[in-house]
Amino acid sequence: MTGVEEFMSGSDAKAVAQQPAQKTMRANFINGGPGVIISGLVWVMAAIVTHLFGFQTGMISFFVGGMLIYPLSVVVSNFIKPKDTPKPDPKLMRLAMMTLPILFGGLLLAFIMSKSDPFLFYPIMAVAIGIRYVFFEKLYGLPGYIMMGASLVILGITSYPIFSTLSLFPLLIGLCEIGAGIGLTLKKEISYDL
Repeated sequence: MTGVEEFMSGSDAKAVAQQPAQKTMRANFINGGPGVIISGLVWVMAAIVTHLFGFQTGMISFFVGGMLIYPLSVVVSNFIKPKDTPKPDPKLMRLAMMTLPILFGGLLLAFIMSKSDPFLFYPIMAVAIGIRYVFFEKLYGLPGYIMMGASLVILGITSYPIFSTLSLFPLLIGLCEIGAGIGLTLKKEISYDL
């Protein structure tokens, strides 16, 4: 075994082997940016609906809008990406699907906790979505997802006693996601340099 082979054995070799797969994910989903923008729009919509029609209706709009994020992001990404883009890596697509229980578990917990205090719903959802974003770093090879995920987790944990209006927190999260999503969408190629 040469020094280079020795160095590349183990996790380093896996990281380098993952780069082409992550590159196809970045190319197919425009760094995940359209999905993050659409997610941000769902948060903003939920904030507006919560403000105008009450928490229950806002929660329903958040749930329905959340179900539309992936299909809409695929449509937008297909419109933006070049026609000859290679298909996304099936293993990384499976990894993305394997993170869905985090989302559904967070939704269940948020729903249950909101029965005793509606102010807990949106922060718990921010924590669940933030945890899921941390896994997106492996999907796309973009370290910014760790920072974005950690930010949502921290905002979710610390915001509970701060906001006196139910609609302010989802508005804040939505605006943060829209900004991050625009940044991701406009980046042509960002990845780890190993």
